[in-house]
Amino acid sequence: MSEHKSQKRWVRWAVPTLVGFIALGVGFNAGQDETQVQTKTVQADETPEPITKTVTEEVTPQECLDALDDAEDIAHISGRFAHVASAYPTMVSDAAVAGSTYDTDAMNDIADRMDESTTKILGLNDKLESEVSSYNVNASACRAADNGAA
Repeated sequence: MSEHKSQKRWVRWAVPTLVGFIALGVGFNAGQDETQVQTKTVQADETPEPITKTVTEEVTPQECLDALDDAEDIAHISGRFAHVASAYPTMVSDAAVAGSTYDTDAMNDIADRMDESTTKILGLNDKLESEVSSYNVNASACRAADNGAA
């Protein structure tokens, strides 16, 4: 009777395993048939079609590049303007001290430095006006070029 139980155990494990292997083999054979159907024969005298590819490059319009250059110049001029103007509070303070002590030489020196700074600021202001004008023209042209491309 113990032989019968061991034989039953063997059948209980062997049958599902055998069925699984058979199913696996059938699945592999079915897949092989499909891949063989998908092959293509090419004749030696056929010339392959040329491959063409369209590449689109975005190009920034020159007007936009010019506007960016103008904006950089405006920022540079504004920085120089701020640097020159930052000396005024010190000069005003120095002038107040010189005036309170009746130091006319110091007051004349401060007045000369203020005149020099004012001349620099006026020159920078002229450059700034010119750059802002150029920027406005180029920025408008840039926007028009961008609207035309859309």
